[in-house]
Amino acid sequence: MINTQDIAQWIRSIASIQFSKSSGPGGQNVNNVNTKVTLKLPLTEENIGPLDECSLNRINTKLKTRINNDGELVIQTDVHRHQHQNRELAYQKAEDLILSALKQKKKRVKTKPSAAGRENRLNKKRRRSMIKSTRKAIRPDTE
Repeated sequence: MINTQDIAQWIRSIASIQFSKSSGPGGQNVNNVNTKVTLKLPLTEENIGPLDECSLNRINTKLKTRINNDGELVIQTDVHRHQHQNRELAYQKAEDLILSALKQKKKRVKTKPSAAGRENRLNKKRRRSMIKSTRKAIRPDTE
């Protein structure tokens, strides 16, 4: 099992961060301060840290729409007015994305409907059929 603290430390150690002017909140200050954060996390076999190759492949397949051609997971954040808040949010988003990609779905166990459930369904079908049959226009027999 992968420890979430190990993942967080690994992300902070290999991620590169760039700052740019934000389109988010901040009023006229937006034009002066670089608050938008772009976090790039290289997901290559040299940088897998606490992950194994199977986990890396799983992340690459689950997050393929967020990974660029250089094999980097790209996350942009400009929610807050302050650079340090956006940086922490970007790290948190990266951690959440990786942990969610590593979660394995539980295998569905096929079940059969109960006898009472089948009977209930058939009774509803009979009632519905009766309702629809009473709507039909009665045609006199022409012989």
